[in-house]
Amino acid sequence: GWGPNSTNLAACCQKDDMPLPDKRGRRPCERQYVTTTAGIFCKFGCCTTGSTVCGDGCCKPGDSGATHNCGRSLPTRHGKGRKPCCIVEGSSPRKQEESGCCIRGDGLNCLQNETPCCLWTQGNERAQDPDPHSPCQPQNCSLYQPCAHGEGFDCTFHGQRICCLRPGGARAVSEADPCQPQEVDCKNRWTNCSHGVGSECSYNVGSACCLPPNNSSSNSCQEDCRNYTVPSLFQHWWFWMGISILLILMLIPLVWLIRRRRA
Repeated sequence: GWGPNSTNLAACCQKDDMPLPDKRGRRPCERQYVTTTAGIFCKFGCCTTGSTVCGDGCCKPGDSGATHNCGRSLPTRHGKGRKPCCIVEGSSPRKQEESGCCIRGDGLNCLQNETPCCLWTQGNERAQDPDPHSPCQPQNCSLYQPCAHGEGFDCTFHGQRICCLRPGGARAVSEADPCQPQEVDCKNRWTNCSHGVGSECSYNVGSACCLPPNNSSSNSCQEDCRNYTVPSLFQHWWFWMGISILLILMLIPLVWLIRRRRA
């Protein structure tokens, strides 16, 4: 294998089922097209068991049956590395660095003296800086823009771009917030608001909320909290409910006194 412990790659088929080796003793696998819902891909013919092709072998399935990605080993300061390696699909950048295997390539850590790191996301490849808010930059840290309240993953870009969290950091992130703390949250937690995202203005000020279809100034979810008007006391249903209960409690002894006098 080519991973850090040289044990995370394996053949995906029986030896008898593999093509004959070439003059150098390597076993070239026949390429074939595989059609999926995501498109057409080229896959090695000897790896048709659902395993991931990596280098001239395949990734072993995880202990819990988790699928793997084929990445590149994290290089040293001297640039050595970038060999095929396997890592569990969906691993966080921290897990990738701990395993020494990067899914999306490597860069420089702007928070740790530009030491090698695994790129957090794919980013916008057409831009001058693919991901300016990512602490791991592809070439240098000259365009890095740190976030005051921590970094998150932009769900409007399928979690493939870094965004800045709102005040309160990761603990204050709501399900409506398109900037989620983890990449996996974009699939498992984030709610795509049909009518746009606003800010909660009455309580937990600043947290994201879904705007209603016909918004009014009395609604606590606003694009700009300066447009929010605190509802009058008379507009609250519980105010009139309280008044009604109070009147009923006052009428009960009055009715009792009238009946007693008549008796």
